[in-house]
Amino acid sequence: MSNQKSTSPFAAYIDDTPKEKTITYGGKDIPVLFRRLTGAERLQLTAGQKGSMGAGGANWEFDMGDQLSRNQTLVQLSLCDEAGDKVYKSLKQLREDPGDLTNALITAALEAMSEFDADAGKS
Repeated sequence: MSNQKSTSPFAAYIDDTPKEKTITYGGKDIPVLFRRLTGAERLQLTAGQKGSMGAGGANWEFDMGDQLSRNQTLVQLSLCDEAGDKVYKSLKQLREDPGDLTNALITAALEAMSEFDADAGKS
């Protein structure tokens, strides 16, 4: 089932069923859904990351503010309703919510993206 309008030659094989996660906020368990990101959206999240490869392995340099902004962008791009439509239409809208709520959504979004990545190689 695909919630995104894909023109990919692999569209028939892409399962864009949202991942359901549960966040706890204000003492209540709240179910939330996250959709799979497109390649363009993933690219958007890598802006500003710097890495180098040396004899000792890879080294990454992160600005903590940039990292938080990327994580908020991840939530804005991936948090969706049952139809696969974005819950937050803009990053500004997300940033108006309390920071602790946003942090709970970030944690859930990162878990969902890890699950999407893990599912990609399964047959």
